[in-house]
Amino acid sequence: ADAASVLAACEATASRPRATRSGDLACFAFIPAAGGVGNTTLVIETAFLLARGDRPLGRTCLVDLNFQAGALADHLGVTPAFDVKALLKDPERLDSQLLDAMLARHSSGLAVMAAPRSPAEHFPITAACVVRVLDLASQMFDTLLIDMPPMWMPYSDHVVAGCDRVFIVTEPSVPALHRARSIAEVLPKKMAENARVRVIVNKWRREFLGAALSK
Repeated sequence: ADAASVLAACEATASRPRATRSGDLACFAFIPAAGGVGNTTLVIETAFLLARGDRPLGRTCLVDLNFQAGALADHLGVTPAFDVKALLKDPERLDSQLLDAMLARHSSGLAVMAAPRSPAEHFPITAACVVRVLDLASQMFDTLLIDMPPMWMPYSDHVVAGCDRVFIVTEPSVPALHRARSIAEVLPKKMAENARVRVIVNKWRREFLGAALSK
């Protein structure tokens, strides 16, 4: 890149308004009971539903905590910019300005925190690191919608403990429903007293003939 391009990029970044929370924080997490249940889709749809009320898209951040194989950025057609490797090397350098630079922006105004997909790599990201990221994000946005990975991670307990609501997303198959129930039974012990847990049975279709589960 030539000097003029680098300067223009720096000026564009410096002139972008810094996100700062303006109201009460609402934090929702979505946990998939199995792969392919539509967890990421529901996270995105929830942002647009909340925007009809008092949760504008410009004050909302979608957080993809599936650092290896998350698909949130793909669903929205944005380039993931959250640099997990740089964060692991020096977690203390993370501040609101650096986090803001690592956020992708959707044309609707939504901020997206997502890492580039790395399915063949393991990131030893600690619970303290994830908590720091979410703490900074909570100071910048009014609404956090968190797309959780399907497997329980070392940081999962800390994430659900800070949420107002947790939605367990399942499909109407016997294994997925069993796992959703198991998660629903243990979650209240990990959450604040006034937090709520709900189960969403997604992808249910009525079949005229067939062996699908009934309501």
